[in-house]
Parts: sequence; structure tokens; C-alpha cells
Amino acid sequence: MKNSQSYSLYIITLLLSFLITILSLASEVSYAENNTTIVENQLAFIQNGQEKNFNYKPANITKDTIIIISNTTSHYHNEEEISLPTTYDNYIISAAEKYNIHHNLIHSIIKHESNYDPKAVSRAGAQGLMQLMPKTAAGLGVNEPFDPKQNIEGGTRYLSYMLERYNGDIVLALAAYNAGPGNVDKYSGIPPFEETKKYIDKVMTTYNQLK
Repeated sequence: MKNSQSYSLYIITLLLSFLITILSLASEVSYAENNTTIVENQLAFIQNGQEKNFNYKPANITKDTIIIISNTTSHYHNEEEISLPTTYDNYIISAAEKYNIHHNLIHSIIKHESNYDPKAVSRAGAQGLMQLMPKTAAGLGVNEPFDPKQNIEGGTRYLSYMLERYNGDIVLALAAYNAGPGNVDKYSGIPPFEETKKYIDKVMTTYNQLK
């Protein structure tokens, strides 16, 4: 009797282990699909002309108006001040003025996209300071994604599209920059991806630390 009970317990344990393995694999597949969707959404935004053929009125977004428009930014407020490299300041300030985006927001994105490495390449293939996917970069007119000036110009341009699309809401714009506007629209807000949530938190914390 005891042997029978032990055998039954053993079988149940095996079945539970098998079930946990299946669920784990399903989660990994889902994550992979989400990552694919992120890339596809970003490319679709460029390729399907949703950017109005790149003819648009830049959103007049400054640090002050962003905080007023997006109340959620208060969640990321941090009194601690930091300083970041000034190597690419000329390019950053130029792009910031062109697209009416606060230069500290561009700095914050570069910090957490590439940590100021102009040759950075992600596992997904995103390139340069602001981590542009090759086809996205091409659609933005960036011929040399590893060229700091072109990369910052293209990345800031794309960010300006996202800010315009989400009415100046910086948090949603960052979510779209990271996860693709398709996912932001799909979930009617910040997508439930841990990577995206952490990305927004890090960028916003740095942005609020810059004075």
C-alpha cells in the first residue's frame, strides 16, 4: 500500500514538474513574440506612413510643459542631481532645438539606451547612441547609424513623433520608443512588459535628476 502511495506521489510530482516546464516555455515564447511585435510595431510605424511621410509640426515640448501635461512624471521625481557626459552636447542641443524637445530628455534616453557608446548594438540589432533599428534608421533618413550626429538627429525625430502621437505625454512617448507605438495603443497605455516599465523608470529618474 505504501509503495502504491509512493508511486502515485512520484507520478504526481513528475506531472507537476512537466506542467511547470510547459508554462515556463510558454512564457518564453510569449516574451519572444512580444519582442518581435515591438520591432514590427516600430517598423510598421515608419513603413506604413503613419508618420505622415515625416512631414509634421514638431510638438512644442519643454521640460516644464512635459511635467504639466503628464502628471505621472511626479512619480519619478528625485532630488538627487547628476551630471552626464558633454561629448555630444552640440548634436543633442541642435536636435533638441529643431524638434522642440528638452535636451535633458535626449541625454536621459542616450544614457539608458547606449550609455553614450556610439558603437553600441543590442541583441535585437538596435544601433548607436539612441539605439535605432536599421530599417527604422533608414526610414528616418539615418544612413550611418553609428555616426553620433545622424543617430541623435534620427532618434530625436522619432521621439518627437511619439510625443506628438501621445499629446506630449512623456511617459507614453517613452513606452512607445521602447516597446513600439502599436503596443502602447494595444494596451491603451504602458505595455505590461517588465523591460518597458524599468526603462521608463530609469529614463524618468535620470531626467528628473538633471537640473
